[in-house]
Amino acid sequence: MAWKLDIDFVSAQPGFEIDKDSAGEAPWGFGWGWGALHSRIGCPVPTSATQTDSKPLVDVFPLPGFNCVSERFRAIVESFEPGVHEFFPIQLKSRKRVAYAEPYFLINVRQRFDCILIKGIDFEWGSMVALGLEGMPYMSWMGKRPPMSASRTTIAGRHLWRTRWVPQSRKIMVSDQLRAALMDAKIRRLTFKEPWAQHFAEVDTPFDYREQVPGIVDWIEANRPAVLLEDHLDWVKAHMPHWLS
Repeated sequence: MAWKLDIDFVSAQPGFEIDKDSAGEAPWGFGWGWGALHSRIGCPVPTSATQTDSKPLVDVFPLPGFNCVSERFRAIVESFEPGVHEFFPIQLKSRKRVAYAEPYFLINVRQRFDCILIKGIDFEWGSMVALGLEGMPYMSWMGKRPPMSASRTTIAGRHLWRTRWVPQSRKIMVSDQLRAALMDAKIRRLTFKEPWAQHFAEVDTPFDYREQVPGIVDWIEANRPAVLLEDHLDWVKAHMPHWLS
């Protein structure tokens, strides 16, 4: 089973602001909550943040443009996929600007691939209007979520990843095993339980972009946007290698 990972915004979350004298603003791409595909080491990443309320710290919560995770969360992820993802230390301070002793990190989920099988499901589609992909089709509305499966062969034993374009970008997914470990550790402020947590039965069907989303592939082939070579080079190498010859 593959699970979509969501922060529990219904429960109380501590509020923070990035310190103005921190290392600087993150470059575009890193600051989308769960992170970017590429390493941002050497780029300015915020190093401290000050709390705006008195709510207790939890294991996972949003900072402006980022998601912040505790050492407990980091250690569990590292036990499944050591060295795969990036965790940038950030010093959290109380409302009175007193530094918290507990270590926290900005997370950069570095695995990115699509595995959710949507062939034959009727979605509404829109067109991208930014990000260098203007005109590219994307799923604009899912309505009542139909049953969907995930490709076990595409997931291939990985445990934490971001989707790329299917069904929508920047979804965070976890394996059954990692979800169980996070639940056993009582990691706080993630939505784990049904019916709120969306899950996908795994099947032995490879994810093929030309079968699942032919409209996206046709548009990419016809337009060859430069941003794909800049921000999605791994995808081009895997699915459009003839571009590079």
